[in-house]
Amino acid sequence: MKTVKFISGFCVVKLIEENFISLNPSSGESMLPTIQPQNDWLLIWNFLRSYSFLDNLMIGDVVVAMKPTSSNTRVCKRILAKEGDIILLDPASKSKLSTVAYYLNNLEKDNCFEHKFIRVPKGHVWLGGDNTEFSVDSRNYGFVPIGLIEGKVIYHINFNKSFYKFEKLVNSYKDI
Repeated sequence: MKTVKFISGFCVVKLIEENFISLNPSSGESMLPTIQPQNDWLLIWNFLRSYSFLDNLMIGDVVVAMKPTSSNTRVCKRILAKEGDIILLDPASKSKLSTVAYYLNNLEKDNCFEHKFIRVPKGHVWLGGDNTEFSVDSRNYGFVPIGLIEGKVIYHINFNKSFYKFEKLVNSYKDI
C-alpha cells in the first residue's frame, strides 16, 4: 500500500513539475545581473503547450526554452522581440543572420551591416541574455519558434550562505 501511495505521489509531483510549475537551478552568466550563475533557483510557470498562454508573453519577460540548436539543452533568456517586430542586427555580431539580405525600405548602403533590419517571422520570438558579452542567444541561433518556449520565470530564489532572497522577477520593459 505504501508503494502505491509513493508512486501516486511521485506521479502527481512529476505532473505538476512538467505542466504547471517547476523549480530549477540557474547556470551560466548570460542573465547577469538579473539572475546569478550560481545559488539562484528559478521558479518557472510551465505552459501546457497552449498558445493562449504563449500569446500573453510580453517583450521583456524572462523565459525558459529549448535551445533551437540542441534539443537536450534549455536556455533562460529575455524576450526582446515577438512576431512582426523589427530587429536591427548588430554589425559586430557573428550571427549568420548578419549576411541575410532582409533590408527594409532599401536601406542597404554600400553592402555594409549598419542598416540591416530583419522582421521576426510569425510564430517566433527573438531571445537575448542580459549579459550580452557572455550570452549565446538569438544573435547566434536566430529566431526561436514559440513552441520551444517551456515557461516563464516568475521568481528567482538566491540561496547564498549568508542570506536567502526570494524575489519576484518583474518585467521592467515598459511601453512608451
